[in-house]
Amino acid sequence: MSRMLVLLNQLKTQAKPNWLTDGQLLNHPAATASPPEGGLCKCSPQLQLLGLGLRLEELDLYNDRVIIKSATMDTQQYKWVVEFYTDARGRSAVVEFINALPAQERAKVRNYLRLLREFGILLGMPYARPVSGHRSLWELRPGAIRLFYFAHTRRRFIILHGFRKKGRKTPRREIATAERRMAEFLEGEK
Repeated sequence: MSRMLVLLNQLKTQAKPNWLTDGQLLNHPAATASPPEGGLCKCSPQLQLLGLGLRLEELDLYNDRVIIKSATMDTQQYKWVVEFYTDARGRSAVVEFINALPAQERAKVRNYLRLLREFGILLGMPYARPVSGHRSLWELRPGAIRLFYFAHTRRRFIILHGFRKKGRKTPRREIATAERRMAEFLEGEK
């Protein structure tokens, strides 16, 4: 029996509503018989086991990982809020940057922000990752666009800075801008 069948059988024995059966998953056009070692990504049925109240309605196989195509939450308390940094004059350079993007890139940024609101701190690669050398600074990665953010109290993400990445390494000045804005935001919260 493949690892996927074993995992699905384990999940079905927990008598949770809306779980897919073996046949439904294996008849999926993109289904594979044996997933790679590890099998499920962190956006998988394991969320149900963490007690987050997530009921899966549909699974989709993508790039040898199982991802949630659509899911419902038992309560809205699991959603995160995304806020944009504003300076002392009430101006938001991040919003201005996003609004100046071409329509296709702007749509991709909106989609990534929606994923951030939906999955919160569980959102990982290829969508988001921590900025190396910084414990609390993260980057959202919609294509060549980078949005620096951090998680704050009351399930809030604060989007600090946005720029278009042109090389392999993130320019130090862009990270410094995000760090400065984070310090200003936290100082203003006191």
